[in-house]
Amino acid sequence: MEAKHSLLKLAALFGCFLLSAVQANMLSGKAPGVFAPPVTAPPSGEQHNLGNGPLQATLITTGNGVLLSSIRNAGRELLNTNATTELFTLFLTNLTNGQDVELKASEGWSNVTFSGDTSHAIVELAAPLSPDLPHSLKARLTVAISGSHSEWDLSISGLGNTTLNQAFTPRINIRAEGNDHLLLPRFSGVLFDDPVANSIHWQQIYPAGWHATMQFLAYYGTDYGLYFGFHDPQASTKTFDISENGGGIAIEARYTATNKSLAGNDWDMPGVFALDLFSGDWYDAALHYRAWASTQADFWPRLDAERSARLRAIGNISLWATSGSGNAPADIEPHVLDFARYMGVPVGLTWYKWNSKDFDADYPEYFPEQDGMDVTTAHLQAAGVQVAPYINGRLFDTSLDGSGPSGLNFPTDGQPHAAKKNSLGDYFTQTFNGNTFAVMCPTRRPWQDILRDASDQLTRRIGVAGLYIDQIGAASPVECMDASHQHPLAGGAWWTRGYRSMLERIRQALAPGKFTTTENGADNLLNQFDGLMVQGWQANNLVPAFQAVYAGRIILFGVKTGVSQYTQPQFYAKLSQAFVHGVQPGRFYTSIQNETGAREVAPLFIRKLARLRHKLTRFMSFGSLLRPLSLGGIPSLTSTWTHTYDGDVSVTIPAIQTSTWLSTGAEEKRLAVVFVNASTTETIPFSFQLDAAEHGLNGQIYVQEIRDTTNLPVQPTASVFTKSLSLAPMDAVAFVLSTSPQPLETLLFSDGFEDR
Repeated sequence: MEAKHSLLKLAALFGCFLLSAVQANMLSGKAPGVFAPPVTAPPSGEQHNLGNGPLQATLITTGNGVLLSSIRNAGRELLNTNATTELFTLFLTNLTNGQDVELKASEGWSNVTFSGDTSHAIVELAAPLSPDLPHSLKARLTVAISGSHSEWDLSISGLGNTTLNQAFTPRINIRAEGNDHLLLPRFSGVLFDDPVANSIHWQQIYPAGWHATMQFLAYYGTDYGLYFGFHDPQASTKTFDISENGGGIAIEARYTATNKSLAGNDWDMPGVFALDLFSGDWYDAALHYRAWASTQADFWPRLDAERSARLRAIGNISLWATSGSGNAPADIEPHVLDFARYMGVPVGLTWYKWNSKDFDADYPEYFPEQDGMDVTTAHLQAAGVQVAPYINGRLFDTSLDGSGPSGLNFPTDGQPHAAKKNSLGDYFTQTFNGNTFAVMCPTRRPWQDILRDASDQLTRRIGVAGLYIDQIGAASPVECMDASHQHPLAGGAWWTRGYRSMLERIRQALAPGKFTTTENGADNLLNQFDGLMVQGWQANNLVPAFQAVYAGRIILFGVKTGVSQYTQPQFYAKLSQAFVHGVQPGRFYTSIQNETGAREVAPLFIRKLARLRHKLTRFMSFGSLLRPLSLGGIPSLTSTWTHTYDGDVSVTIPAIQTSTWLSTGAEEKRLAVVFVNASTTETIPFSFQLDAAEHGLNGQIYVQEIRDTTNLPVQPTASVFTKSLSLAPMDAVAFVLSTSPQPLETLLFSDGFEDR
């Protein structure tokens, strides 16, 4: 596998010329001379200019290092010269004398050689000056630039009796011009406006659904953008560190070395670092990442027949409920059925405490289930409610002593397979609900067997439609140092590979067509999961960049609200935004339909969104997210969003929330543009236009207005569809454009789904 990816890296590096041609529409070149030249003098040494197109860079090799002195967009300097840019920094330990050493690309080497030309360069640094480092140590930096695209790679070898602990590469400090934006891969994507003026500081681990969900960032202003892609097909663990520094933005990736603490752990940077110019905004940057991920990433979710069947099962759900405090089968069934009848759409149910255990206690002792669970499951699913019980895919209760019905005993069944902090056997722990749990190493087959057996029993013997496997997608990897686990120690891609192996084994145990979901989730396991419960994806300046990459290949559901919010503006703002971002509404208590008085507006709004979502399933579950329309004159809504990952935060959104979707059915393409008024008090007038030809719909165009309870007749319209309307408080509407006069309601939701 490692050899395969080394070859792929080499091919990708020399193939950047082809990639830049494909991405020609993303080039951005501006006339030189916009900025005054840097006031600081360049360091002495040999200068090497790279790039013959809009993107250019200058490396300077000195007697003891290499520096990146310039990155230019058609002659316009993009580096911040008031701060340091370092191509890499290594943190090493001499295992003979215990001495820790920091070694940079810019200094500390006795031998530096450069080879190549303006499009492809190799810099080799050898024989470090430090007496605590072996003379054999070598760093090899490879750079390829073509057009607007560049790829940077690094390898470290000859470590001898030294161990590499961490590699920081690269640390690039870019100019910030004001009126600019930085897209962070947090949740579905968060924009940080005027990042320097607002003193940005963001440091998060990838992959983790609570933290960093994708491997790219983007900076853009009014006339150019910079894309920072950490194009690692195997999704190795890495930490992004973004901060204001010297009036610019410092962007750095940190890697814990594979086999940290072992001598001679030569290291090859996972994937390559792509530094590209682009024009546009966050949406264009997301498409840039999609172009890479869809062709090179191991985790890209491909649509074979079995996955398509699973996605259809979860994708046709229009609304989610949760079991709440009443979890006995006899108690759940009438409430869920009443909820489903009121809403009038296919419903998903996450079922907690289905085995009489308290929540966050005794994992992974899941059986026996409560009496009647199989019967209630059959009744609910016959009524259109898809049942997905909760299990935890990451934790083992350290109090389990073998006396329970499963006989599971932590010292013998859990502790040997827990992720270890060190060689002494100390394991990582977390505490929930007053109980202490060990974080389990996903590579361990006995641990995988426990979850595989639970999944098999739930989907085959009990017959549930899917599984909610908590924490796998949300929590950060840990650096397991247990050599007996037979995975590389500390850093690398083994964490993702371990979970992939676990989930593949679970998939083999599941009955056909049964779906799996997890909490939040990064993209490293998207080829294993069918749905992500993204209730934690809430922040100011949230954008659906994740959906721009992965819509139609993963189902998102869940919006974190609460019963205390039913009369509050935040409730309607959260639901409106998540709805247009393609998130299936939920998860709601099954008594919400019984609200009266001022609180009755909450279930009415939920039902409106759920029924509209049901009609738009072919778009919002199985289609592609297009660039959202820009609407003028829309008032803003500001509310305090409580109980988010960051606590209580002030969030401002446009009162009219909108998104545009493309469905590519077997017979035709169709466009849907969706609007929701998140205001609870104000009717808002607005106008928009949508160019059908821009999205491949040519010839006579037909339009149909779609609402939760009514569909207007199909009408012919111009190719550029223009509409003025007023939307009442908490109302929603969609307009569907097609080259066919066939009404939307006559089409199956999954038409053409397998053909994408």
